[in-house]
Amino acid sequence: MKLLLYPLTAAMVALCGSLQAHEFWLQPESYVTKPGRAVSVQIKSGEGFEGIEYPWIPSRVAGIGTTSKRDALRTSPQPPAMQLTPATDGLTVLHYHSNPTELEYDQFKDFTDFLEEDGLQWVEGRHHARGLTETGWKEAFSRYAKTLIKVGDGKGQDRPGLMPYEWVAVSNPYTTTSSVYNLQLLAAGTPVPNAQVTYFTRANDEIGEMERALASTDNTGSVQIPALANTEYLVSAVVMTEQNSPIIPWQSHWVSVTFKTVDP
Repeated sequence: MKLLLYPLTAAMVALCGSLQAHEFWLQPESYVTKPGRAVSVQIKSGEGFEGIEYPWIPSRVAGIGTTSKRDALRTSPQPPAMQLTPATDGLTVLHYHSNPTELEYDQFKDFTDFLEEDGLQWVEGRHHARGLTETGWKEAFSRYAKTLIKVGDGKGQDRPGLMPYEWVAVSNPYTTTSSVYNLQLLAAGTPVPNAQVTYFTRANDEIGEMERALASTDNTGSVQIPALANTEYLVSAVVMTEQNSPIIPWQSHWVSVTFKTVDP
């Protein structure tokens, strides 16, 4: 793997070995900025808000961008991986998705533990129904992450179609006055119903203040999450798709969005 070219390689490889226990997200140094003011953004994988910071590895990137073509986005082979300079006032949505990576399980239980953790128990039955063996095959996984940044007044709307798998923030957390945030999980523009949603909240930046909760999308792929003042959010879900191959029979799609509510 090309990760061997970078100093964090050993930790990253170890992390991949326990993939089912971890999230993947974009972590800006600040969720609030002004036009022309640069914000560094980390690519992270871990549990909750703590984890390994990835450098920019071009071969791993399938797509990246923002909702404004005028924004400036720089990448770096040394962390932090990205630096975003928004051009105008509004809601800026930075999005990143990876190329697939393959993972082989030493024991079938490792796979079923992952399925249970992320509400994908149906996959085990389907795996056996397809006549697949318990070992000797690989799972492919891809990551899809967004972060919502308030630039100036923060007005605007997230929109679908930025990535093949994505969370769409139906509610703009920087302008809504509702007691809940509405988000929708999409796969190729189609709602993903009955998906387990894991969301983390952190009321301040102190380690140990994170809370974890579970929810589920409805039949429109939507979920409502309580709106809390001055709180950072990491919302994630995993979507599993079948592949027509006995060697790589499954592909998981790890989807996340981050944002932080702030005082007006």
